Amino acid sequence: MSWEGGRHVDSFKYCSGRATEETFVRDVLAPYWGARGIFAVARSVATSRKKGYIYRGGGSSYEKMRRDIVNWIKQRRDAYCSTMFDAPL
Repeated sequence: MSWEGGRHVDSFKYCSGRATEETFVRDVLAPYWGARGIFAVARSVATSRKKGYIYRGGGSSYEKMRRDIVNWIKQRRDAYCSTMFDAPL
């Protein structure tokens, strides 16, 4: 467990655009934070919903990505959140 600015930190959420960023969190960041008692999890943003299925990755618009990230943050307000997206060239 860790303290950040007087606030107890035990969870980080990483929002990503694609599976590559999720893999980086799983293979690199999660073990690093886990050794310090902090849980790290990543997931790709939802880009569309059709017939009960949620499609993730490859964000199509800022508003769709923002809505999904905000909803995910609301599920656990005591966790920190960071984003990882490829920059367009």
